[in-house]
Amino acid sequence: MKRKTICLLVICCISLCKGSAQSIHKGVVPKLQQTEEQAVIKTVKEFYIAYTTNILHSKSTESNSLLMKKYLTKGLIAKVNRMIAATDADPIIRAQDFTEEAIKTLRVKHLNKNWYMLSYTFAAFNGTTETNIPLRVIKTNNRYMIDYITPP
Repeated sequence: MKRKTICLLVICCISLCKGSAQSIHKGVVPKLQQTEEQAVIKTVKEFYIAYTTNILHSKSTESNSLLMKKYLTKGLIAKVNRMIAATDADPIIRAQDFTEEAIKTLRVKHLNKNWYMLSYTFAAFNGTTETNIPLRVIKTNNRYMIDYITPP
């Protein structure tokens, strides 16, 4: 009788411990994902603020090139350069120019997996337009880099 009671107690303890471990694990994974999403959002926003500020103030293709090397994959840089040559528009911002007010409206949100949406509002002569740019981010060499920007 004592043996059955002890076995029953051991089984109950194991079940309780297993359930606690699972609930702790379930709480940790979403927090890790949330932290990673925040890091990606910060990286994308840093790039777009630096890039658009550079467009506004210096017009230096060299500094834009350095920014692109830091934040974009090599494949995306090649694609961006081809698209600029073909269209005279900048596929990174989907426009030919940018304003200080538009920089203030930059927003980034997570869509799913490694896809994010960059948005900004541009005030033009005929009213305001919101531009949404879906992009994909990958982690390479322990850094987040923009790997793909969807074409307009």
